[in-house]
Amino acid sequence: MLGSAREAGLELPACTWCSSPWVDLEMTGGSMITKVAVDPLISKPYLEELATAYLNGADPRTPLASPIYADLRGLPPLLIQVGSCETLLDDAIRLAGRAGAAGVRVTLDVWPEMIHAFTLFYQQVAAGRRALATVGAFIRSDVP
Repeated sequence: MLGSAREAGLELPACTWCSSPWVDLEMTGGSMITKVAVDPLISKPYLEELATAYLNGADPRTPLASPIYADLRGLPPLLIQVGSCETLLDDAIRLAGRAGAAGVRVTLDVWPEMIHAFTLFYQQVAAGRRALATVGAFIRSDVP
């Protein structure tokens, strides 16, 4: 979406936080298989169901649906946070690599032993609180 906003000449945000991003609706990342036993929230069959409904027959590689295939040049700095026990771990890693290769300042923050969307559990999980504090510092450092 940021790429289409950029192409439309719209002002981009000062920075972007991606929490456990799902950026490949084709679901080609290896962690879709390797993390199935440790991610209790997200599974490939569930994501396939969501992708089918969302895409409604469209190509899963279309950049508006799968940002991993988008032109990421000129985007604002990215903070990508993901748990090491997530089905979507490879999506986050590949997004960081593609963004970095496109000249985007990117920080990939992999949290050991955390599951999908662990920051939502900040009240119960100390790592979630620390991750959100990192987000706050990131935003404050990039907002003029």
